[in-house]
Amino acid sequence: MLDKKYTDSRISIVLIYQSKYEAACNQILQSISKSKTDYEAIIICNEADEKAISNKNQELVTKAKLKFVSPTNHYLLAALQLAEGANTVICDGINLFNLNSTYSWINNNKKNLQGETIFVAARKTDTKKLSITDRLSNAAQRFFTPTHITDACFGQLIAGTAALHQAIETNNILAGNVNHIVLQLDLNHVTIADAIISSNDKVIATSWADVLLSPLKYFSYILNWFLVNPIAEIKNKNLQLGNGNSGIYRLFFLLSTFFIGYFMMSKSFDFGLTWDSKLHNQYGYDMLKYFESESGARDTTCFTSHRDYPYYGEHINVIASYINKNYEPSWGEYGTRHLLNAIYGFIAMLFAALIAKELLSWRTGIIAFWVIFLTPTFFAHSMNNPTDIPLAAGFSLGIFGIIKILKQLPKVKFNAILLFALGLGIAIGSRIVGVLLVAYLGLFMGITWLIVARKTSLSEALKLIFPYVKVIGLAFVIGYLLGLSLWPYGRFRPIDGPLEALARNSNNAFYAYNLEIWEGVKTYMIYMPWYYVGKFMGITLPLFALLGAALFAVIAYFYSKKRNALPMLLVLFTFLFPLVYAEFKNITYYNGWRHYLFIYPPLVALIALGYDYVFTYVKPKFIGYILAVVMLGLAVKTTLWSIKNHPNETVYFNELVGGTKGAYGNYELDYYANSARQAAEWIANNEPKGKKLVIGTNNEPLCVSYYASKINDSISTVWMRDYEEEKQFWDYQVLTSRTYSKTQMNNGGYPPKGTVYTVDVDGVPVAAVVKREVFYMPLGYRAVDAKQIDSAIYYFSKSVQWDNKSEEAFRMYGFALMLGGRFAEADKAFDQSLVLYPENYSAYTNKGLMYFNQKEYQKCIDACAKATKLKENITEAYYYAAMAYLNMNNYDGAIDRLETALKFNGQSPEVFYYLGKSYEAVKNTTKAISNFEYCLGMNPKFKQAWGDLANQYRALGKSQQEIDYCMQQYNSLP
Repeated sequence: MLDKKYTDSRISIVLIYQSKYEAACNQILQSISKSKTDYEAIIICNEADEKAISNKNQELVTKAKLKFVSPTNHYLLAALQLAEGANTVICDGINLFNLNSTYSWINNNKKNLQGETIFVAARKTDTKKLSITDRLSNAAQRFFTPTHITDACFGQLIAGTAALHQAIETNNILAGNVNHIVLQLDLNHVTIADAIISSNDKVIATSWADVLLSPLKYFSYILNWFLVNPIAEIKNKNLQLGNGNSGIYRLFFLLSTFFIGYFMMSKSFDFGLTWDSKLHNQYGYDMLKYFESESGARDTTCFTSHRDYPYYGEHINVIASYINKNYEPSWGEYGTRHLLNAIYGFIAMLFAALIAKELLSWRTGIIAFWVIFLTPTFFAHSMNNPTDIPLAAGFSLGIFGIIKILKQLPKVKFNAILLFALGLGIAIGSRIVGVLLVAYLGLFMGITWLIVARKTSLSEALKLIFPYVKVIGLAFVIGYLLGLSLWPYGRFRPIDGPLEALARNSNNAFYAYNLEIWEGVKTYMIYMPWYYVGKFMGITLPLFALLGAALFAVIAYFYSKKRNALPMLLVLFTFLFPLVYAEFKNITYYNGWRHYLFIYPPLVALIALGYDYVFTYVKPKFIGYILAVVMLGLAVKTTLWSIKNHPNETVYFNELVGGTKGAYGNYELDYYANSARQAAEWIANNEPKGKKLVIGTNNEPLCVSYYASKINDSISTVWMRDYEEEKQFWDYQVLTSRTYSKTQMNNGGYPPKGTVYTVDVDGVPVAAVVKREVFYMPLGYRAVDAKQIDSAIYYFSKSVQWDNKSEEAFRMYGFALMLGGRFAEADKAFDQSLVLYPENYSAYTNKGLMYFNQKEYQKCIDACAKATKLKENITEAYYYAAMAYLNMNNYDGAIDRLETALKFNGQSPEVFYYLGKSYEAVKNTTKAISNFEYCLGMNPKFKQAWGDLANQYRALGKSQQEIDYCMQQYNSLP
């Protein structure tokens, strides 16, 4: 902008001429002509209107107080370049207004007009009541746009000419009416404030048509902001690439939004089912039954049919079930689920980008958008993880809402409250941990309140308590009701249900007894170290994300000196707090960091901030250029990896561990079974259609059968336990590495002998197809079940000869030898099984049984202890150890092992019986009786239990009738 001197006494009136408001425009010009105040009029109109106006206002033309500007894209800038007054009023002629009232306001606010604030005229409502249509129009302006002005209908903008010129030029504000200009300025973070003007002029009320069309009008304003204005910048070669809020970045953000949204939805159909897909789908239909049943007679099947799911909102499940049931889309029921999942993933990504934009600029938002989109793990989970991705979407939206609320305090617009509430509802409707958003909101509003109290006074701050509490309360109530709306258990018990779910979440009630490879060792998940999630993120996030995180750690302090640090601290807190809290509560980790996907959107915003701070502030500029090249190079490398290995992005590991190839055998890969689809489709495509086949899998069978049956409906699938993969008479196997150890993966045990196809990622197999060549193993199992021990030994010995890398073959060979009393040979076979699979809890359990049969009770106890350390819920090992303790007359040890077996659902008549015997031995008659009764409840024909129960009744002084009944049962059994 040129250095220009303005006339302090003059006021420049910039009139955006509209022929339909000709009378209003003429009235303004007549007022200027008659006024003693030094006004000038700058009319923005076409050539024909210019002639007509000039002819009617020759006096103003003569006094050089009437100027004209053609309505080009940059007419505002052109008009302000002609302006000579120190202050300018822009109006669009919608309403008549009294220049004296405007002059009076300007005269009383000269000091304020010397700053950079732009003022929007608002009628003083206590002297001029607004019409209902004006009120609705103002409400629509505040709801559908970011602006918070009081009166959007008066059509006046007032500012110091120099400040207004600077704002228009710097932010490249193009054509539009006053409301459109205000919106563009507000979107560029120019300070906007109300100018309350008392005016008794007749006001033209907003028409009902304008009110009804206002959403479209404001949508067109936003579209202009993102599309039309940037294209005009490009045409005018005014790109301003150094300005992170330049129109070119808004345009690229818009294009990124459409591209990423479309790409994700289209690619969602490529992904396979997961271990949880079947249960999620069934739960969704059970939830739908609840909503479709009559009020007062609700179908509550969903409360009991799925062990833990009632405590999850899982609203995506019921939405998918409703669509599938009522519309039967051509892509199938799981296609619907994946499509919805992708939409939620897109929402999480979009609002992660918008959080980043709030921290610095649109360029920051673009960086965040592409960082999270190009993160393979997050992208993959966005396709088939219906619990953690909607939760991440809710948190992403909720955090964005909190930032908006904090920036608007103390007068918070309803749309900001609604944004937060929608995020809260989505989060709670996925997992109850979503209530953390309310805590975040309350905490940072409290910090804001303390800052206000420190800057002003306690008395002033106390006035804000009710407005603050009202915002929190309204946001919580709306969000909570939204969260419960599609959560049957939450609706059924709106207070106790969520509290119960929250308590169970915090106490590991949903924990699954998983074994996973961690740092090269098959490890029981309760033994995972405190750094599990942090390290897993560190080795599965792409290097460009880690570099951005490191940059943020460096620049955070400097950023806080240049900008308001509170939003940044909020975003940082929402990333760190869940990790710290989980460790404090000792919450068990498993399946990588999928349960913590909701902390990634805020981290992405900080990553983007790290990059863009360098691009914006660090000098010399070539540092930023070098960083941009490095960032793009790393991003391209990761993108090429994703393209090559699609749709198995879940198993991405970065270069810090040598990629997925380096992680192979050291960390769990396809724990979610996504790759089983490709293996199943390979089998179906390579066998004649109609041929009956049985496929065994160590994953959820539906992961295989759903896709294989689409090609060949004669295929059936069976699940194989991890220690009985060879037991059934299958034709093919689909095996992921989830049940194998590092030793097996490195010594040829996986993929096993007979493998005809592998799904490879980074050069290593994540799924294998095995074709049956011999039936020694299932025949050996059948012989064991038939107690044909010699036959079992024969078949298992042949299995060992055929595949000397199979731990199961050696283990079952040892088991058969043990049953045959050939303990020395059995011990050698078990040891070989452990060589092939060192974390083999089943082999240790069998060794324990072998030692018990040999009456080597301490060895039995030691072997069983090794088994339960590897897998805590292996109840047979507790039982065998208890039997050893009983034979050693160590009744306390027996009680401890048997009670632990019961803890892990090891309920059997034998467990209860021997627990009763143990309590009998330590003179605890009451517990002995209780366990004998449990035993007989499960097996009324357990003869010895009746006799022991009679003895305990006698010891406790029960009636003779009860004792006699027990003895009658005892004597009646063979």
